[in-house]
Amino acid sequence: MGENLTSTVPRAALAAVTLLFLVPAFASAASFAGVYEIRSGGKVIGAEKFEIDMDEDGAYVVKSSGTVKDESVDQSAVNDYTELAVKAGGVFRDYQREVYVDRLPRKLAMVYDGFRFLVKLNTGEASLERKIEGPASAAVVDAGVFSHFGALVHRAVMQKILGKSIPVVVPSEMVETTAYVDDRGDDTAALAGGNFAARRYFIDLDTYGVSAWADGSGRLIRIEIPATGAVAELQGYKGTTREAPAPRRVPSTVETGEASFQGGEGIAGTPRPMLKALVRRPRGDHPDLPAVLFLSDTGGQDARGVDFVTGLDTLTGALCDKIAESGFVVMSYADRGVGGSQGDLAQSALSVLEADASRALDNLLAQPGVDAARVALVGHGEGGNVALRLAAKRPEIAAVIVLAPSPVSLTELALEQARRRLAAMGQRDDPDAMTDHPVAIAIRRAREGDEEFTVIGGRPVYLDLYRQWDKLNPAADLAAAKAPVLHVTMEKDQQIFDGMAAPLVKAGEKKGGYAHKRFDGLDHFLVRGRGRIAGYSDPDRALDDDAVGFLVRWLRENAGA
Repeated sequence: MGENLTSTVPRAALAAVTLLFLVPAFASAASFAGVYEIRSGGKVIGAEKFEIDMDEDGAYVVKSSGTVKDESVDQSAVNDYTELAVKAGGVFRDYQREVYVDRLPRKLAMVYDGFRFLVKLNTGEASLERKIEGPASAAVVDAGVFSHFGALVHRAVMQKILGKSIPVVVPSEMVETTAYVDDRGDDTAALAGGNFAARRYFIDLDTYGVSAWADGSGRLIRIEIPATGAVAELQGYKGTTREAPAPRRVPSTVETGEASFQGGEGIAGTPRPMLKALVRRPRGDHPDLPAVLFLSDTGGQDARGVDFVTGLDTLTGALCDKIAESGFVVMSYADRGVGGSQGDLAQSALSVLEADASRALDNLLAQPGVDAARVALVGHGEGGNVALRLAAKRPEIAAVIVLAPSPVSLTELALEQARRRLAAMGQRDDPDAMTDHPVAIAIRRAREGDEEFTVIGGRPVYLDLYRQWDKLNPAADLAAAKAPVLHVTMEKDQQIFDGMAAPLVKAGEKKGGYAHKRFDGLDHFLVRGRGRIAGYSDPDRALDDDAVGFLVRWLRENAGA
């Protein structure tokens, strides 16, 4: 399997941290220098010293040197040195990078031959070479160097290409992609030394997003990578101070209370955990109300829809609020091991998820003010598949909405997602890349053996989870559901890819009470945008009002009357 430079450096510091740079023809010379303190998960893990020098003719040099530490791996420090040079007029010249892990160097060099970028990587054990297609004007992006985000923002502003596609080359990963820089207006940058006036930008790097704050000269003073919690702050900054912004207060017609219930049966020998839930209802005194149980997607999310690994808001909490505002009691609950719930998320196979959902339904039916004859399920992603299974066994369920459920077995879906991610990383033609992918290894071991657990990449994996994924038959589950079903798909979904749902739609058309709705321009979380994973980190993202309105109307017609 091919090796890339970033695989030698701590994930928290590199996998999410990106630099993009290629120079526009600046009107005048400019120079920036400074030191970024780098934090991950709230802890200081290193620093990066940088220099950016721009000449009047558009020539450009960016240098950086950094040291990061990672307590999760057996190494004291990773030392990283980079230098990018661009000729007059913004034409790429060359790029050099050296990363030292335990004093052992990994060296990368990239040049442009007039037609394509030529990348050479020496890992100390092997030498790799790859040609990357792209114009000489492509921005150069390399993971783990915060300082070059500033160069990308400068380019977008000076060339008046804010919000437009910028071709990008990522040397360390040996791939090409595109980036967007969006101007989000005047804002306040919160630094260790106070709050400062700044201009905020959102940088869309396809697979992750970056928020960056620039001072009046264009120098970036704060950079955030929400997907990993990585933050870089310019040390010793002195600028125009501001008062901290007041928290936004949004009037709500919904009151929220907490609840807890004992989950279903888990794997043999494990106790049934207590799970934490939120119950939303319209404010004021109301007669018995229709109710909705919300079931979340794959991965650990708390009752508000916040992912416990990345801290990203899936906006499902906002969706539950909207449904409650329309006159429903809505319950959502935290996955096992997340958000105050007990249990082990890694052991949450489909049977466990279904058992927990059934116990949550019991609790919802027992809530005061709930009309037991008007209870619906809304499931998102894997939660949609669980909702279909539950609807076949619980006749009291009046209606079901499934938002982007897997239309195939979850193992088939996971493999397709892995294939597409590898293709995006330039490893489409590398057979070892797919064979050695952790998901492929787990599925292979689940199919070939009978052991309960295995270890992959130093982490325990519960194989029965994959065996149950393998047996999932969404078409059969849909056919068995006793309630009316609204099946929702999104054009720009990057988890359930557009077109994949066709077999499930075909099966649904044979079932009475089935309806399919496809929302153009929306992503997996009902957000309108470019349909790139980077958008999940956009702090300004919001649910599409038309989509939410459609869902609420369907619920009223099928479970609210």
